[in-house]
Amino acid sequence: MKNPPRSRYEFVIALYQNHLRTKDKLTNVRWTGTLPYAAVEHFERMQAAMRRLSAAREAAASVKDGKQVSVDETRFIEQEIATYIGLLGHYIGDGAMPLHDSIHHDGWQGDNPKNFIRDPRIHGRMESRFVDLIQANAADFAPRIGAVRVYDDPFAAIVKHLLDSAALTEKVYEIDLKDQWADPKNEEARNLAYKQLAAAAETLRNLIVTAWTRSGEAARFDPGDNPISPNHPKYNPATGSAPAPLRTR
Repeated sequence: MKNPPRSRYEFVIALYQNHLRTKDKLTNVRWTGTLPYAAVEHFERMQAAMRRLSAAREAAASVKDGKQVSVDETRFIEQEIATYIGLLGHYIGDGAMPLHDSIHHDGWQGDNPKNFIRDPRIHGRMESRFVDLIQANAADFAPRIGAVRVYDDPFAAIVKHLLDSAALTEKVYEIDLKDQWADPKNEEARNLAYKQLAAAAETLRNLIVTAWTRSGEAARFDPGDNPISPNHPKYNPATGSAPAPLRTR
């Protein structure tokens, strides 16, 4: 899908319809996953919590009858935001590992003209053993992290992150063919690992900045644009709702 639906459930339905048409055994939710939908849901929860945090801080800073107003919930909201960041970071970090974005995540599947290994242990050779061998730390990849960006469309940014990573799947297998995931000094292998660590850090950082920026904007609500109303022009009776709108700043 070049333009995946913005609704998790529309995606699942489209996937199933494609399965019925092609009878392909790997065209199903188990093999595609729903990572971008889980990630954007955590992003939206984080943004909502940031909006509540700002409101709580404003209340705590207010003065009523000459006395400072104390809001005890502020620290709990901060912990809630930190939890969402951790959950979002799990998905963004996982998405940076090329094999996670491919049917070839545990050994090459299907036609194999380049004779890539079908051993599922290739996954661990890159993701765990090599990263441990090079003792990767933030200083190694921080210079590769790009400038701060506020995303116009967080969902599209997450999908792009996954597609960019998936495009490196064959490279992971080519490095494995030369047994370079066992060599901590190999520059090609190190560069790929650092590139993807930086991509994950940059994407996560930008999503956090985007959520914080958006949380400071006035919330918009149009009672005539209720996504669960059957009268909505884009209402889909198969999912019981209209798809999420394209959100731009």
